[in-house]
Amino acid sequence: MKNLKLLFILLISLVLINCNREKDDEQDDNSGNYHVVMKVNGETWKGNGQAAINDKNGNTQNKFMLLGASTDDNQSGVIEFNSMLSGANLSVGKTIIMKGGFNNGEYLGLNYKGKDYVTNKAPDNLEVGLIIIKSYNDHITGQFSGTLYAETGEKIVITEGYFNLPVHHF
Repeated sequence: MKNLKLLFILLISLVLINCNREKDDEQDDNSGNYHVVMKVNGETWKGNGQAAINDKNGNTQNKFMLLGASTDDNQSGVIEFNSMLSGANLSVGKTIIMKGGFNNGEYLGLNYKGKDYVTNKAPDNLEVGLIIIKSYNDHITGQFSGTLYAETGEKIVITEGYFNLPVHHF
């Protein structure tokens, strides 16, 4: 009976250690249960959403991708983050650089505290953001950062951006 108690305690200990290790592994990307996590002017933002990519035929070259996420902030209502890549190479390891101006329709955008900010409001051809694709399949993961501008010229800086979004292929 004593050995059975000892075995039971050992088993419980191993389960708790393993659960803690799994939690630590999940937290390495700092996202927790969120699809998109970033810092906006140093303030943490987390939201959930989905990616839509027109690659049903399997081709990732020159395809359209839209990432979207939102969060319900008690102070400012729904805050939305969007990114559109049109004609970008969505290959794993690819870095996509955002520039000011139209930039082939590619942009990062955020409605933040009631104001819309986007990379394409920056001066033409100024490098203002980037997206790095880390994995691509039923989920697309990666990192992003950038400087987004409001219509008034006011800007916000996004750092430490991470996404892990389920993909709707069409």
